Amino acid sequence: MLKDDWDDLPERGRDFCSGLGDAHVERMIQDDYIFVSHSLGSRITIDGLQRIAGILPRREEYLQEKQATADTAKVSQKVIEAFRLKRIPIFMLSNQLPLLQLGRELPEVTGQDADYCKPEGRHYNQRTVKETSIIAFSDPNDLLSYGIPPGYQEKYIDSRLCADITNISINVSPVIDVFGMSAVRPGPAHTGYDQDERVVALIAKGIGTPHTSPLVVERCEYTPTID
Repeated sequence: MLKDDWDDLPERGRDFCSGLGDAHVERMIQDDYIFVSHSLGSRITIDGLQRIAGILPRREEYLQEKQATADTAKVSQKVIEAFRLKRIPIFMLSNQLPLLQLGRELPEVTGQDADYCKPEGRHYNQRTVKETSIIAFSDPNDLLSYGIPPGYQEKYIDSRLCADITNISINVSPVIDVFGMSAVRPGPAHTGYDQDERVVALIAKGIGTPHTSPLVVERCEYTPTID
């Protein structure tokens, strides 16, 4: 994803991921990277990014462990520096981060966001990216997804990812009538995000800015908080 055009990516099966050299820096600078995950995908995405955060500071040692040659797996310092300037949004539909954190080991570096993410921080030049913007969608009628609670970031997300968390609680399951009472089906509450035009508008244009979709302004409430 970081080194090729869309048309160069394999349509199916496996493809060997070679290294990122100085020739890929311009692409890194010009391109934007966005993740849209669903359910378990929220855990997979964060695990992948945290693995990258742990590998980059010790990449030479990692290459030796994997018996990889420098030509096929090396990541140049210029690429790493370009990556540190990126803001990466992750739209987590039916977010499961809190549920799937149970029993897992903690990340290598936690509770040090100020040191890694503020320009005046002592480890600012060792961050992985400038910001990982996590936008977590959950339907209150879905038993398998939850909002990300206060304090979760400091304890469970690697500080080098410089996470910024936004919770969006939204009813995506239609209300149905059951014996004269209003109810919702839990299945669509877990899977119906891509069918909800508000979700699409929130991903495309955000909220709380001049670019916000009129649909979102009319049908959603936005409460900013300051940490």
